Amino acid sequence: MAKTDQTVSPQIIWAIVGTGILTETSMNVTFPDLMKQVNISLSVVQWLTTAYLLMVSLVMTTSAFLKAKFNPRQIFIIAIVAFLIGDIVAIMSHSFALLLVGRVIQGIGTGIITPLVFNIILENVPMARIGKYMGFGTMILSLAPAFGPIFGGVVAYYLGWREIFLLVLPVAFVSLVISIKTVPTEHIKNDAFRFDYVSFAMLAIAFTSFLWALSQLEHGHVSGMLFGLLIVAALAFAGFLYRAKHATRQFLNLGIFKVPALRFAMLGYVAYMFTNLMVNFAVPTFVQLSLERQR
Repeated sequence: MAKTDQTVSPQIIWAIVGTGILTETSMNVTFPDLMKQVNISLSVVQWLTTAYLLMVSLVMTTSAFLKAKFNPRQIFIIAIVAFLIGDIVAIMSHSFALLLVGRVIQGIGTGIITPLVFNIILENVPMARIGKYMGFGTMILSLAPAFGPIFGGVVAYYLGWREIFLLVLPVAFVSLVISIKTVPTEHIKNDAFRFDYVSFAMLAIAFTSFLWALSQLEHGHVSGMLFGLLIVAALAFAGFLYRAKHATRQFLNLGIFKVPALRFAMLGYVAYMFTNLMVNFAVPTFVQLSLERQR
């Protein structure tokens, strides 16, 4: 389809749908049950969501590299294979550690898929209609946070937390069938693109250390480990910023934050996501724990 044409082919629409539906199913509503079954605290069980979203965030930074090396259909296959492996690991897990590994692997798949949805839109939709289809893609990606707690709560109540992952498998296969037939394969390969592993490692250390430090506040007091983790996070992030300005390989283009409109838009988006994730985590857990105490 020519991008100058004002029409969008059904194939591209189905490609957006097929890639967009491969997103997370919220596990937050199962936290109280998991805490009792495996005898762990809330600060530990919340890593099922925290580690998942951390991996999604980190993997999304690799989208430029993947785009340079693979066509959209190949990227999708890599993502769904990772998602399916993680889902199967979670289904077969008999310990919290293995369940956490499964969620992290799922995060790899979701982190690859999310930028792919918008890459398909930007490369195949006419400029005059990009706004409409960006909203369409965002709406599909937002269905999981909206319906995840409902789906997870119903399934966990009548069946169990393991069945949440089991019932996600057909959704993943539907996404696979749709996308293999519709996701474009046109691609201009860039063999000169080199991935900056050092910048990626620094960013991963910064994010992980910071989140780990926040988890240390569970008991309401500070500790030496908390300060140590914050120092590691600060040093790693400072190293990342320095390398972003001086390295020959560009990992992330931080210069875009010089645009005022982008900064204000990002503040709104961050506030929305923070509120959304906080409510999805805090409300189901608080309600369940409160009701159990009243019984």
